[in-house]
Amino acid sequence: MNLQIRRATPDDAAGIAEVLDGIVAEGGHTALDRTVSVAEERTWLQARGRRAVTHVALVGGVIRGFQGLDPASPFASMAHVAQLGSYVARRWRGQGLAGALWQATRAAALELGFRKVSIQVQAGNHGALGYYRHLGFRDIGLARQHVCVQGRYEDEALLKLHL
Repeated sequence: MNLQIRRATPDDAAGIAEVLDGIVAEGGHTALDRTVSVAEERTWLQARGRRAVTHVALVGGVIRGFQGLDPASPFASMAHVAQLGSYVARRWRGQGLAGALWQATRAAALELGFRKVSIQVQAGNHGALGYYRHLGFRDIGLARQHVCVQGRYEDEALLKLHL
């Protein structure tokens, strides 16, 4: 497999939207309940602050996954905490893309001054929970009926990792 990990640019909007839209269509893997347009994705990538980063995983030059890291809060008292989101197209899960993305994102998190990373995962998404636990994330709680996706309230597991 010819895997490349690099920082995303606004020109990656179409590839990121394609991965994200596929995951939304699967259901049960994200709190997002609608697809996004390429324009929306491009705007999102352009609007991110200086302490946010997205990495893309390309196989054969095509985006197959991505991972985003953002400050968890605008407050100075929480400037050390980041939020993480990971998305890998179904066909490419379990092939090392998410792990390679995490290596790049973890390095960036440390460079950006983060000391802790948090993640919210739908409680029924056992694959994602296993992935994060394998990376060393620890469960810190369960938010009952935390998101409403397509009219259904879903629980979210809250996990954290100290870098």
